Amino acid sequence: MKNCVSDCRNCKTFQEGIFSSLSERALDQISQTKVTNNYRKGQIIFHEGRRAFGFYCVTKGKVKLEKIMSCNDKGFIYKIANSTDLIGYQAFFTGEKYTETAQALEDTSLCFFDKDLFYKFINEEKNFAFKVFSLMTENFNYLLDKSRDLACKSVRER
Repeated sequence: MKNCVSDCRNCKTFQEGIFSSLSERALDQISQTKVTNNYRKGQIIFHEGRRAFGFYCVTKGKVKLEKIMSCNDKGFIYKIANSTDLIGYQAFFTGEKYTETAQALEDTSLCFFDKDLFYKFINEEKNFAFKVFSLMTENFNYLLDKSRDLACKSVRER
């Protein structure tokens, strides 16, 4: 399941995502400490309610993010994460437990980043912190739009 650690500068996620704002020193640190994992189709990456020790960056494949609804114990798929998306980072701001279950929809590669390093970069790298909060705002707005669609549109319109 473990793969070799490669330089984040060579990754599409770095070029298009929040990591592009990191300093050279921070990029060296993150490249040396991240762990790349491969998941087969259907394999669970993390479970809702479990303690979060880090977050993931999708480098290849698709990941289903599902929330269990307390009203009927059914799963609600609220997002399909693709290459360059971050998953599991919300847990740091909600009591350190994953708020959803993540499952590979196809063979997937993810880089895992330790939470302590994430906190360090938020504290030391102002541009990184701004990009993280911007990403959280985008996701919040996405979920608001999704909720509005569920509440206001008919099944056919959704």
